[in-house]
Amino acid sequence: MLIMEWNPALEVGIDEMDSDHRTLFELLVRVQDASDADDRAEAMAVLKELADYTQWHFAREEALMARHAYEFTAEHREEHQRLARQVGHMMTDLDRGHIAPHDVATFLQRWLMGHIAGADRHVGEAIARSRQKATAG
Repeated sequence: MLIMEWNPALEVGIDEMDSDHRTLFELLVRVQDASDADDRAEAMAVLKELADYTQWHFAREEALMARHAYEFTAEHREEHQRLARQVGHMMTDLDRGHIAPHDVATFLQRWLMGHIAGADRHVGEAIARSRQKATAG
């Protein structure tokens, strides 16, 4: 599967989140490019960068949800933690040669697209409402 690039249809309307999501997609494209070039070392290095950036993004997103008293923060955090566990298992499989970097990138792209379109879109809407209340009140 070809990694899809970021497109505006994925935006949730919160600049911080959209910027982070664009970066995640850029990293996925870099993994794909390295995989297509059969450069396993580069693909592994970018996957590590992607995993680190994802953890940073999740912490930032969770802090944003808490700051705006998002009512489903705990459930959203659990989705993030579940993904982190899955990626950890995949990285172990990758190190052992059981899967290819492309497989991890494809999984992450599918997960990210679904997560943005669902859970993150709800977060974006809630934060937008919270910000509107703050400026109106």
